[in-house]
Amino acid sequence: MSKLKTTLLLIAFAVVAGYDIYLLLNAYHYGFSGQ
Repeated sequence: MSKLKTTLLLIAFAVVAGYDIYLLLNAYHYGFSGQ
Protein backbone atom coordinates (compact mmCIF):
# COMPACT_ATOMS: atom_id res chain seq x y z
CA MET A 1 0.00 0.00 0.00
CA SER A 2 2.74 2.44 0.93
CA LYS A 3 4.65 1.51 -2.24
CA LEU A 4 1.57 2.30 -4.34
CA LYS A 5 1.16 5.62 -2.54
CA THR A 6 4.80 6.52 -3.23
CA THR A 7 4.41 5.61 -6.90
CA LEU A 8 1.30 7.76 -7.24
CA LEU A 9 3.05 10.68 -5.56
CA LEU A 10 6.02 10.36 -7.92
CA ILE A 11 3.71 10.25 -10.95
CA ALA A 12 1.77 13.29 -9.73
CA PHE A 13 5.03 15.16 -9.09
CA ALA A 14 6.35 14.28 -12.56
CA VAL A 15 3.13 15.50 -14.21
CA VAL A 16 3.14 18.79 -12.28
CA ALA A 17 6.85 19.37 -12.91
CA GLY A 18 6.46 18.57 -16.61
CA TYR A 19 3.52 20.96 -16.93
CA ASP A 20 5.46 23.69 -15.10
CA ILE A 21 8.43 23.27 -17.44
CA TYR A 22 6.08 23.35 -20.45
CA LEU A 23 4.50 26.60 -19.25
CA LEU A 24 7.91 28.15 -18.55
CA LEU A 25 9.20 27.23 -22.01
CA ASN A 26 6.02 28.59 -23.59
CA ALA A 27 6.31 31.88 -21.68
CA TYR A 28 10.01 32.11 -22.56
CA HIS A 29 9.37 31.45 -26.24
CA TYR A 30 6.40 33.81 -26.60
CA GLY A 31 8.05 36.48 -24.44
CA PHE A 32 11.02 36.65 -26.80
CA SER A 33 8.99 36.35 -30.01
CA GLY A 34 6.60 39.09 -28.91
CA GLN A 35 9.32 41.67 -28.20
